[in-house]
Amino acid sequence: MEKELQMVTDYLDKVAAKIGAGAESLWPYLIKQQYIEAVRTTIVFILVAIASIFITKILSGYITKCEGYDSDEKKFLMCTGIIVCWILSVILMISFFIDFPRFINPEYYAIMDILGQVK
Repeated sequence: MEKELQMVTDYLDKVAAKIGAGAESLWPYLIKQQYIEAVRTTIVFILVAIASIFITKILSGYITKCEGYDSDEKKFLMCTGIIVCWILSVILMISFFIDFPRFINPEYYAIMDILGQVK
């Protein structure tokens, strides 16, 4: 772990030298960026969840009012819409739980992002 921290420090020093600041002054911005990414993911998660609920309600209301379809076609359309909404929700939920730990330990994710750029 000491080797990785030294790589991070060296990388921050190089970036800081390019913009004329010290590595110590860059670190708080990297931590803030981790919080921003976590908040962004949370907002997108909430918006897609709300959109999925509305799409399901609108679709179910529309299908029950349709006259030209028989019972099986209505069921198929309803099930297809619900399945699409649930797939989107599951994908977003996985993304949310991957990014949510950035709230808990932003320093770790800042270091991991820098190590990803160094390698």
